Amino acid sequence: MKRILLSLLAILLTIMLIGCGGTTPSTPTPEVTAPSEQPPPTPELTPEPTPEPEPKPAEFILSNLQVEIGKTGAGGLMASVDVQNVGGLEGIYELKSKVDEEIRDILEVELSPGEKKTIDLIKAATRIGYLRLMYERGEVGIGEIHIVSVGDLSKTIVFPEPKPEYMLQCLSWSNYTEYGYIHVVGEVKNISNAKLENVMAVVSFRTEDGTLVKTDDALIDYDVLMPGQTSSFEVLTTENPAIKKLGLSFKQLFGSQIPTKFD
Repeated sequence: MKRILLSLLAILLTIMLIGCGGTTPSTPTPEVTAPSEQPPPTPELTPEPTPEPEPKPAEFILSNLQVEIGKTGAGGLMASVDVQNVGGLEGIYELKSKVDEEIRDILEVELSPGEKKTIDLIKAATRIGYLRLMYERGEVGIGEIHIVSVGDLSKTIVFPEPKPEYMLQCLSWSNYTEYGYIHVVGEVKNISNAKLENVMAVVSFRTEDGTLVKTDDALIDYDVLMPGQTSSFEVLTTENPAIKKLGLSFKQLFGSQIPTKFD
């Protein structure tokens, strides 16, 4: 028994000695794979802001040219045009209106971007009214067609045929025959607002059925007939047995017939 214990003790000492100074078989170290190297992340680049385009300068367009005339004379007149700023900046447009190529209105129109205004053309309308009034009165040299323009826009105005407006009033007239002559006499009054010069009385002599035999005329007694003034007149012609009817009218010496009211 002792011998067994000694043998076990000897084995134990041998093991201890080996553990202290001897070599023990190495345990295989597990293989560790080194992580592959990743490239460093690229920093995100912030795009530079696109510069804002510069706004367009002020730019103006014209439209809707309107010209309206009243029934008579200078009443009820209107002229206008639309102006719009289609640019990107505020600006001032110098507007010029013309009547028959003569400048009438000169206006400065201030507009914000996109703004539109309707501009009254007061002086152009006033001029058209004056021309129409003169046309209706039969003023020499005033026609019925006129043109209103603004920029590239234009409008043609045609005055309507004027209705007769009495300028004279025949207060009385009669005729008699003496010494082989027919005398046509009477009185006429200026009922217009303007003086009338070189007024002629014109008498037509006709047969019973209205056939014209002849006409004769003569200036009234006053060379200039002022508004409200009355003048006498006399027209002579040789007697003719065919003459049965007479007609009377008045005209200017080198002009047209004068509208006359007969009582």
